[in-house]
Amino acid sequence: ASMFKFVALAALVALAAAGPVKEARFVGRDQFAEFKAEFGKTYAAEEEAKRAAIFADNLAFIAKHNARYEQGLETYTVGVNQFADMSNEEWRATRQLSAFQRDTPRDEVRLPEVQAGSVDWRKKGAVTP
Repeated sequence: ASMFKFVALAALVALAAAGPVKEARFVGRDQFAEFKAEFGKTYAAEEEAKRAAIFADNLAFIAKHNARYEQGLETYTVGVNQFADMSNEEWRATRQLSAFQRDTPRDEVRLPEVQAGSVDWRKKGAVTP
């Protein structure tokens, strides 16, 4: 359960830049319906209950995390965005892993080791005295 919360938090934080956080707008009797209307979400009948349950779990996580923020235990808040109906597994499969994969080789240059005190960078003009 804590791994889900961590990944859900990471997902919400990582995607905060993808769209504005709409947390304050989801405080009505039918929060899931408001979420669907806001982000244009539609589901097949058999998927609706599953998405609503995932959304409810994510809302609970958001409330708990933001309460910890108010207590000074976290340094940022999280909120509802267009991905709030995704499970941890879905997030990892479709977003998180691909965000960190490199498709080109790294262009690195390894410099030789320098012994401490062997170079006076002030004399080389690299730094000011």
